[in-house]
Amino acid sequence: MWLEYAQVVNTLSHSPDVRSIILTGAGPTFTAGMDIQKASFTFPGSDPARKAQEIKRFLAEFQESISALEKCEKRSSPPSYTPRKHPG
Repeated sequence: MWLEYAQVVNTLSHSPDVRSIILTGAGPTFTAGMDIQKASFTFPGSDPARKAQEIKRFLAEFQESISALEKCEKRSSPPSYTPRKHPG
């Protein structure tokens, strides 16, 4: 999915027909990063050096996908934010 995300963002970024890209989220899921230990189980094998190289390659591809939006050529604006008044 993440590789497809980068491809979509890059395609939209270079399209003269697209003026902006809007991303929305839904549901209770939130992620602030990746659990490297859990991710390492997705790479079977007993050779630690090869496993480490596969993890390194995966993380580089994953980071490139996430960075695609940052590198997008469309102008961005900060997300809308309405401060909530705290009781008290």
